[in-house]
Amino acid sequence: MKVNEEKFRMQFRRSVLLCVAAGVSVLIAAIFILKTMYDSRIELVKEQMMAELTDYNGRIVRQIDKDFQTLYTIASFIQSSGIADDPDMASFLLDANFKNEFVTMGYFNEEGIGDIAHLEYGIEKDIDYHVFNDSVEEAMDMAYSGQQGLSKLFRSQVSNKLVYVYCVPVVRDGIVRGVLCASDKMEIFDTIFNERIVLNGNGSVHLIGETGRMLLSSDKYQEGTELFSGDYFSEKDERLLQEVIKENEKYAFATMNYNNKKYMVCLTSLRVNDWYLLCIHDNMTANKTLGYVMRTMLITFLLLLCLVLCLLFFIYHILTRSNQSLTRLAYKDWLTGADNMLQFEKNLEHAQKKEGKFCIAVINVRQFKFMNEIFGKEFSDRLLCSISKCIDEMMGDGEFFARESADLFYVYLLEKEEVRIRERIEALFLSISMEVKEKRDYQLQMYAGAYIHDGSIGAQDFREVLMTRVAFAMEQCKKRPGEVLSFYNAKVHREKEMENYVETHMVQALSDGEFQVFLQPKVSIEDGSLSGAEALVRWVTKDGSMIFPDVFIPQFERNGFCVQLDLYMVRRVCKMLRAWMDEGLEPIPVSVNQTKLLFYQADYMTKLQECLKEYQIPAELITLEILEGLALEHKEEMNSKLRALRKIGFKISLDDFGSGYASFNTLGSLEIDELKLDRSFLLEISKNHSYRLHMIMSGVIDLSKRLYISTVAEGVETKEDEEMIRSMGCDFGQGYLYSRPLRVEDFYEKYMKERKQSPKED
Repeated sequence: MKVNEEKFRMQFRRSVLLCVAAGVSVLIAAIFILKTMYDSRIELVKEQMMAELTDYNGRIVRQIDKDFQTLYTIASFIQSSGIADDPDMASFLLDANFKNEFVTMGYFNEEGIGDIAHLEYGIEKDIDYHVFNDSVEEAMDMAYSGQQGLSKLFRSQVSNKLVYVYCVPVVRDGIVRGVLCASDKMEIFDTIFNERIVLNGNGSVHLIGETGRMLLSSDKYQEGTELFSGDYFSEKDERLLQEVIKENEKYAFATMNYNNKKYMVCLTSLRVNDWYLLCIHDNMTANKTLGYVMRTMLITFLLLLCLVLCLLFFIYHILTRSNQSLTRLAYKDWLTGADNMLQFEKNLEHAQKKEGKFCIAVINVRQFKFMNEIFGKEFSDRLLCSISKCIDEMMGDGEFFARESADLFYVYLLEKEEVRIRERIEALFLSISMEVKEKRDYQLQMYAGAYIHDGSIGAQDFREVLMTRVAFAMEQCKKRPGEVLSFYNAKVHREKEMENYVETHMVQALSDGEFQVFLQPKVSIEDGSLSGAEALVRWVTKDGSMIFPDVFIPQFERNGFCVQLDLYMVRRVCKMLRAWMDEGLEPIPVSVNQTKLLFYQADYMTKLQECLKEYQIPAELITLEILEGLALEHKEEMNSKLRALRKIGFKISLDDFGSGYASFNTLGSLEIDELKLDRSFLLEISKNHSYRLHMIMSGVIDLSKRLYISTVAEGVETKEDEEMIRSMGCDFGQGYLYSRPLRVEDFYEKYMKERKQSPKED
C-alpha cells in the first residue's frame, strides 16, 4: 500500500510538474506572442504617425511655396511695369491684396520706405521697415540681399492676430530695387488641419512653436495648450522632444499623460519658421482585453491546468481579432471598407514583379464638392460606398482597387488594350450611374485617367512614376468636360513639363544670360552681297542644351515676358554693334523682332533711345520687325507710333506678310520701310507650282517698289528659289541657301571679320 501510495505520489508529483511545466511553457509562449503582437502594433502605429506628419509637412510647405510664388508673380509685374514709381502704387497693393487675400501687403523702395495695404484698415504710407519687429526686419533684410525671407510668428498690433510675413526681392537690371512683402495669419492652414480625418479618427495633428505652444490643431479645443508648461511628459520624454526642437532631428516618439490617460506622440521639425508638427495617437492605453486574458490565464493556471489548451485557443482567437482590427485600421478605408492606398501600394509592389502589361486607372466624380453642398454628406458617403461596391463587382482575378481620399479611386486592371480598358471603364460608369439614379434622380458624371504599363519604368522609381503618369492622364481628362477616359500621353506630358520649366526658369535665365543672339544674314539679290542680318533668340541652358523659340515664344506672348525679352535682344544687338564698330568694322543693319505688347508700354520709345545713347549706336542700324497682325490693330495709333520711331531713325519692317490677314489693305495704310514676304509663298509656289500665287507675289513686290518699300523674301532654300525672286524684282533674300542662323561669334568669323572700314580722308 505504501509502495502504491509512494508510487501514486511520485506519479502525481510528476503529473503536477508536467502540468506546471506545460502551463508555464504555455504562459511564457503566450506572453511572448502577446509581446510580439504588441510591439508590432506599436511599430505600425509609428509608421502611420510618421506618414501623417509627412503628409501634413508637404501640405504646409506647398501652401508656403504657393504664397511665395504669388508674391514673385506680383514682383515680376512690378519690375516689368514700372508701377513701383507710380503714385498709385498703394492702390495697386490694396487691389492685389484683395485678390490674393493676404492680411497685408507692402512695397518698400531701395531706401526701405514703403506703403502697406490692409484689407480692413486701408493704406499706411511712408513707413520705414526698421520699425517692424526683429523677425520681420530680418526677413526684409534677406529680401534686400536678393533672397526670399519668412518671418517668425508674431502678434499683429493692428489685427491682434498671430501672423507671419513673406518677403521677396523686386529685381530690375540685376539690382534689388525694392522688397514686396505680405503678411498672413495662421488660419490660412485651417483647411489643411480640418479637411481630413487623422489616423482614421484615432488621433490628431498639431502645429506647435518652439516653446511647445499648440498653434493649430485638427482638434480645435487643444489650440493654445502649452505642452512644456504642464505635467504632460516625464522629464526624460520632455528632454527628448526638446532635443528635436533644438537639433532639428527628424522624428522623436514619447508618451504623453493627459486626463489620466496615456497617449503616444510623434514630433518632427517642419524646418520652416521654427514650427514643429506633433501627432498624438489616442489609442495607446493598455489593452484591457489583453490584460484580462493574462489574468484569466494566471487564475486558470492555478485552478484548472486542464484548461490550458482551451485558454491557448482563446488567446489565439483574441490576438487574431486584435491583429485583424489593427490591419483593418492600417490598410482599409474607414468609410467604404475597400483597401486604402497603403494596401494598394503593397499590392502594386507584388504586381511589379510579375511579367506582362497591366493598366492603372484613377477614377473621379465630376463636381463632387457640389454634390456635397447640395445633397449633404450622408448622400455623398452613400455614393462613395456605391462606387466602391460597383468597382469591387467589376474586379477580375488578380485585379484590385483602393480609395485614396474623397471621391478618388485607383484601379489595377489586367488589361493591355485601350479599347478593352475603355469598354470596362465605361461599363463601370454606366453601372454606377444606374445605381445612383435608382436612389435619386441625378445624372452622375464621372471621368478617369489611365496608364498602360509596358515595363518601361525602372524598379527604383516605379511607384512614383506610375502614379504621376496616371494622375497626369486624369488631369487631362478633367480639362475636357465631355471626355470620359483619357490615356497617358508622353508627348503632352513632356510639353507640360517644358511649359513648367519655361515658366519657372525664364526670369533667372534672362538674368543669367541664357537667351543668346543668333544672326541670319540678309543677302542682296542683285549682287549677292551682305546687306544686313536678323537677330533671332535661342535659349541655351547651363548644360548646353538649346530650347528653340517655337517652344517658349508663344508662352512668353501669353504671360507678357516677351516685353522684357525683346528689349533685352535690342540691348544685346546694340552692344554687339558697338563692339564691331570699336574694332573698326563696317556695321550692318540688324533687325530685331518686337512684340505687340511693347507698343502698349508708355516708356517703350524712351527705353529704345536710352539703349542707343548708352552704346552710341545710330538708330539707322536697327530695324524693328513687327507682325502683320499687330499692324491691323488701331492703324491710326500704330502709324503715329511708327512715324515717331522712324523720326528717331529706326527702320520699320513688316514681318510674315501674307500669312493670313488683309495684306494689301495693310500695305496701303501702314508706314513701313521694309516688307518681309512670309516663307509660305515660296513653299507653296515650289511645292505646287501655283501660277496664281506666283502672280500675287510678283504683284506684291511690284506694288512695294512703287511705294518705295524694300522687299525681303524669307525661306530661300534653293537656287531655283533665288532665281524666281530675282525675276520678280525682290530686293533681298533670307534663308538656308545663304546660311542658317549663326552664333554671333560664328557670324563674325564668316561675314564681319574682313569688313574693315576704309580710313577717312583728311
